[in-house]
Amino acid sequence: MSFDPIALIERAYEPRGDVPAWLKANATEIIAPFDTEGNGTVSYLLRDLRPESIEWKPGPRSRIGRDQAIGSLQTGLAHLSPARVRQGLLAMQQPGAHSFVETFGGMVQPALEHFDHPIGDSPAVIVPTGGSLVAVVATLTSRPISISPEERALWERIAVHLGAACRLSVRPADPAAPDVEAVLDPAGTVLEARGRAKAQGSRERLRDAALRMDRARTRRGRSDPLRALDLWQGLLAGRWSLVDHVEAGGRRLLLVRRNDPDVREPAALSLRQRQVLFYASVGWSLKQIEYALGLARGTITHHLRTALRKVGMPSRAELIRVTTEMMMKAMAPASGTPAVEDDDLTAAEREIVERVVAGWSNERIAESRGVSTSTVANQLTSVYRKVGVQGRHELVRWASSRFDG
Repeated sequence: MSFDPIALIERAYEPRGDVPAWLKANATEIIAPFDTEGNGTVSYLLRDLRPESIEWKPGPRSRIGRDQAIGSLQTGLAHLSPARVRQGLLAMQQPGAHSFVETFGGMVQPALEHFDHPIGDSPAVIVPTGGSLVAVVATLTSRPISISPEERALWERIAVHLGAACRLSVRPADPAAPDVEAVLDPAGTVLEARGRAKAQGSRERLRDAALRMDRARTRRGRSDPLRALDLWQGLLAGRWSLVDHVEAGGRRLLLVRRNDPDVREPAALSLRQRQVLFYASVGWSLKQIEYALGLARGTITHHLRTALRKVGMPSRAELIRVTTEMMMKAMAPASGTPAVEDDDLTAAEREIVERVVAGWSNERIAESRGVSTSTVANQLTSVYRKVGVQGRHELVRWASSRFDG
């Protein structure tokens, strides 16, 4: 890879004020290794496969407009079948680099209709933040891409760091900030400590982590990025991120900042048990959890076994199945809306729904039926009210689970 992952991570830890601002500031550099055709960058935040805060930045050779890029994303996600949605819910929690074709088994045809030239894939870097929010940065390519095992391993670690940096982006970066539990000099000497960082064992661990971090950032360390990121883990002791801070006079410090993933449920579990259970529930391997939390494998296994017992789950597989079902239900139309039978829609409304699912625009539907565009819009409004959805994309999800087969 002809880019510097360490430099990317260092910049990602710079404060940005909020998550959308952090994503906008870092998106182009994150996806640059995969934007080989210069098509541009689409970045967004994702909750239950619903994109928000979407940004588009065209590349130097881009023939793609903003409406095309964003429209294809929204249409593609909206037209995923229930089976593909189920698959995507877990895939979109996996940190690292992904190919849309590999993740979802191909490009969704209605999404491709937005373009007037061939699009074959959408490589993306997925950045889980440790809760329900996932940051995604993607580009578009004319052909399907292949990501090697070595690239996957590297980007998995990069994405974990990016997720940790994203969590910190909403907090002030200052030695006096409430989440700063220690301040170190570049040699790893603890200058200030409070809370758990005051313990002698913690001081030694912090010093060792600071020295490993510096080795990762040397020229020799950067020559082997995967090894460098093995030295510089996403978190230390499941608790801290080590972040550079330069004072007004140019003095460099390392701030030891509390950066626990935001996992609040189930309340009956300890914080570490909740974190391990969450990552396991969205399909992370023990190795991934070990890197993300900076905990020993045996500690993770113990927490997972204890957490599964407390929540009454017989296995990780059952935990993943139940979690996926819960996420699928969360994506359904709002509760309290009466279930709508097919007979509740008129023949004309059913025909319009089927054509919306096929990716037709209101203008095309109106032309095919010999009516005005406003008539189609009014009929769609009636359909939204009857089935209890808020718009076109929710309607596609609703219809896909009822009209397909």
